[in-house]
Amino acid sequence: MTAITVFNGLFCDAGPVLKHILDITGFRLVTDQEIIADAASLSGLDEKSMARAVFYGAAKGDSGLDREQVIGWLRFAMARKLSQEKNAVFSGFMALLPPPEIDNILRVCLISGMNDRLWIADRDKGYPEEEAKEIILADDMARCEWVMSVTECNDPWSPDLYDLVIPVGAVGIEQSARMVVEQLAAGVVQDSEATGVRLEDFLRNSEVEAALAGLGHHVSVSGTDGALTLTFESHERTLATVTRNVLDSVLEMDGVESAEIGLGANYCAFDVLGREGQPVLPRKSGPEKILSARDHALAGSVRAALAAQGHDIEVHCRGGAVSLAVNSHRKMLESVSRSLGEFVSAYPGVEGVEFGVGRMYHRPDGYGRVRRERAAVLLAADDRKFEPTLSNRLRNRANIGAYAVSDGKSMLKKVKEIKPDVMVLDAKRVRDADLLRRVRKSHPETEVLVISGVRSEMDRDAFMDSGAFAYLPKPVNTAALHQAIRAAREKSRSRMYA
Repeated sequence: MTAITVFNGLFCDAGPVLKHILDITGFRLVTDQEIIADAASLSGLDEKSMARAVFYGAAKGDSGLDREQVIGWLRFAMARKLSQEKNAVFSGFMALLPPPEIDNILRVCLISGMNDRLWIADRDKGYPEEEAKEIILADDMARCEWVMSVTECNDPWSPDLYDLVIPVGAVGIEQSARMVVEQLAAGVVQDSEATGVRLEDFLRNSEVEAALAGLGHHVSVSGTDGALTLTFESHERTLATVTRNVLDSVLEMDGVESAEIGLGANYCAFDVLGREGQPVLPRKSGPEKILSARDHALAGSVRAALAAQGHDIEVHCRGGAVSLAVNSHRKMLESVSRSLGEFVSAYPGVEGVEFGVGRMYHRPDGYGRVRRERAAVLLAADDRKFEPTLSNRLRNRANIGAYAVSDGKSMLKKVKEIKPDVMVLDAKRVRDADLLRRVRKSHPETEVLVISGVRSEMDRDAFMDSGAFAYLPKPVNTAALHQAIRAAREKSRSRMYA
């Protein structure tokens, strides 16, 4: 399986770029809507509500679903689709869901400077400049909110998130597509046994994470070969989930008429790190009322039941009304970890389970607000310049010596600059055969592969007679392209060292 993921900004000509990529590669396009529909089917949640949670977040949507709960199921749906599809382009928000270790995915970002985007908004929609700018910034912020939900990055266009960042306005639609095809041609993303194992890990981990999301937990799941690590990502979410579950179980006990729950004076959110809460002496607020034997008995039975679950919870009862106070954060986490460990261990392929807390675990809600404020300032900078960026991962792996070029002029210039082993020419007309002949005459050590949408035998013969190593009609099968590049490279190097 080879996949391309594409995340883009509004009014960046992403649609035409995608069309060119699909025309050249023959890959299938998978949209956000398809992944959301699959996630809804897997989870039993409402598809429209899930879409609102994705595109608008919990604050703006009236979906009744929070984004963290939905993300777990979306990751699972994405993992399933990656394992099922042979060659596909995933375009949209879902592009950011696969983990970086899945290395047979080419991660692409399509973006442009503000002036280019304003021009496209006028060209396509007739929007005045100020209106277009407001629409663009609002859409950028919505995409940024999504990026902050699934990564630790505040910038939706950061090169740290992608293999290729392409400023379409500066590069052009066709050349942007060719930059993507160039990396596929260079073989930097290919299937391997190791990649298959990582994809299996992603599928297993995301399935467990989705199941935990369904139980109301905000827990990320990582690990290899069935040895899983469950990481609690939000103190507030964990506390809310545990207290809700405790409250529900207490309300089901005989004799309990009503119940409330809060935090005790000894509760310390940081005791998970080994710091105990400081003992607090009970306050005296006047003469104590004498409790009935029934109240004492009910408090004792509730306390015993919660202690059996591993909770340190203070219990008071009066007339069937139960008041609960959570005293120990660490015991709370130990209890929920034990429960989740038993739940997760039942999954096929799970060999062991460990637990931890994430770096953002103790961040309050205000921290998210600060992130959004910083992101808004960054996105509002209209003088921001974008340059084509290739990740270190691809620079280090792109050693096959294959390059895609847009026309004969670029081809001659590239050959003169770098003297590559292999070049891939996207030919649109028969007269490109003349340029191919010039390359082969001036640089006979460079083999040239031709890909073209023209399928006639006469055109094929013209290119082969001009010295092409191979002629591949569009759509190009990726495996065949990789095989042809390797064969051409071997021929070029055997000639060089003969």
